[in-house]
Amino acid sequence: TVGVGYAAQQAVTATGGTAPYSWSVSGQPSGMGINSSSGAVFGTPTVAGTFSLTVTVADSSSPQQTASKVLSLTVAAATPTLSITTTALNPATATVGVGYAAQQAVTATGGTTPYSWSASGLPSGMGINSSSGAVFGTPTVAGTFNFTVTVTDSSSPQKTDSKTLSITVAAAIPALSITTTSLNPATATVG
Repeated sequence: TVGVGYAAQQAVTATGGTAPYSWSVSGQPSGMGINSSSGAVFGTPTVAGTFSLTVTVADSSSPQQTASKVLSLTVAAATPTLSITTTALNPATATVGVGYAAQQAVTATGGTTPYSWSASGLPSGMGINSSSGAVFGTPTVAGTFNFTVTVTDSSSPQKTDSKTLSITVAAAIPALSITTTSLNPATATVG
């Protein structure tokens, strides 16, 4: 993958001739090469595509023997950086004791889907859906809360990004009730 260090699990090998061998390569993507002693292909490619590498081995005999072989290497494009794109919850306010569901889930771009979401610092009674990024719940305390949302992608190795968001939880609105317990006695005027 572009920008990711590569080391072949197995070096290019040869038989015959007289060891030790000396290795060279041509046609490789920029940023890559071959270990001249071991034949191990390595490096950090800078361009994507499929490349035909011509690997050449020379032995230690006199006169020297050489052999070449074309091998194929595919370099995948770099996975875009994972980044949370949400800047604020909508709505950014909730009320104690009242169910809250964000109109839009927290979102991200880049990386490899599916994403996994987590949050820390949300008010008591609230959480985040680990699959969708939707913030929800019934807050139990009032105040302004700065909380951290973290997204993790499915690439290997995994990429993560975190962002601090805010939510204000208003105190519960008292239930509407009539406080008068009785009416004053009425008197009739005789005239």
